[in-house]
Amino acid sequence: MKRGLGPVAILAAAVVIAGAIAANDLGPAVPATSAGSARSGDWMCPHGGGEDWTAYLSLSNPGATTVEARVTSLGDRRPSEPQDVSVSPGAEVVLEVPATEPGDATSVEYFGGWIGAGWVVKAPDPVPGLGAEPCLAASSDTWYTTDSSTQRGTKAWLVVMNPHASLAVFNIVLFAPSTPPVRRRELTDVVLKGRRSVAFRVDPKVLGEDVVGAQLDAKVGRVAVATLTLSEEGGVRSTVGMPALAGSWVDLTAAGSGQSTLVTLLPGDEDLTFTSIVRTADQPEPGDPAASTQLRRSTLASPVTTNGPTTVVANAEGDSTFLAALRSEGRTGDDAATAGTSAPAPAWVVPPTLTTLPATPLVVVANPGAADTVVDLTLLRIDGTTGASTSLEIPAGSVAAAPASFLEDAPRSAVLVTADVPVVALGASTSGGKDGMDLYGLATGVAVPGWALAG
Repeated sequence: MKRGLGPVAILAAAVVIAGAIAANDLGPAVPATSAGSARSGDWMCPHGGGEDWTAYLSLSNPGATTVEARVTSLGDRRPSEPQDVSVSPGAEVVLEVPATEPGDATSVEYFGGWIGAGWVVKAPDPVPGLGAEPCLAASSDTWYTTDSSTQRGTKAWLVVMNPHASLAVFNIVLFAPSTPPVRRRELTDVVLKGRRSVAFRVDPKVLGEDVVGAQLDAKVGRVAVATLTLSEEGGVRSTVGMPALAGSWVDLTAAGSGQSTLVTLLPGDEDLTFTSIVRTADQPEPGDPAASTQLRRSTLASPVTTNGPTTVVANAEGDSTFLAALRSEGRTGDDAATAGTSAPAPAWVVPPTLTTLPATPLVVVANPGAADTVVDLTLLRIDGTTGASTSLEIPAGSVAAAPASFLEDAPRSAVLVTADVPVVALGASTSGGKDGMDLYGLATGVAVPGWALAG
């Protein structure tokens, strides 16, 4: 990684990278097949890591044909040799991947169909914790994040991976309530070689903040971004970045202590007002919307009381756009967070959110629309055997969790969620320790394209 790329070099790099981006838009090379019969794509997983950390990657195939995948580990040195993996129909493959440095990441290319992907990272004593999130389906030249924390006893990183063959050049701006936007020399004109991944420490640059947001803009190339937070009091949290702001966000949580925080970011110059509606499985009808909240060019932490499976829908007034994620307190010191979504969909794959047993995994589904629905859930099992199924009736605007027994025999299985209206699905778990409560993980699912289920 270097910085200070001059204008002439940037122009030359742009010429080189334009061809690479155009080629990448066509997808990676695939084995020769008849025209139109092959599908391909990428997953980018900027999970990070640390000394003696472990990380697991979940690859899940909800379709009817075997999908081939190529998994490559990225860091600040030359990438690993690719590992080839076959993911059978209706099954899941779980791989352990390197996670010894905060900047570690994993790249997945897949061919001949569609698979979903997500990660779990686990930190050992003396600050145990677990972070889980879905992988990112596309790189971008713009990213926003909003869950970093820089209070005493906390380390926070932005993990930036460049999965492409050509270099990327970008700037990072940090946002916090008590300071103007932070632009540091070491975060300006950063050059990241192709097929590399690095981490940037956030906490030394903006001290003592509960919520720090970031905006990354690439001048050249495209990257993928996530946050990684390690706290003496709150364990490990991970959230993926979002490539665009939106006027509405749906965030879910479950299995925590009941105390959550809606963390928001507004990087633009215009203030906005947003409202949030909280609904739980025990209270499907909403109470009064939260008092209108004014958001200025900064970040904001808004406490939310949750009771079991909960959805928080945050809506900006007018045509304004912002970013919202949800952070939840664990029951024994390990907190969790997930980035949520601005785009409900009729089908999701929910990756596992745990690495060790004993565990209590959950799948939670929110129906933010105006029509009631029945949601079908099917296990995508690691052993490839036929997965169990169940159904949930979810009224309009409500949220529900699958029965605890649904994942009892296959706690590390991914889950396929389908409905006849757009919904949002989440994986949640407590795990580890004597009582299965030491670690806490949340991860929003990944939306499944319609063709992937059609065979």
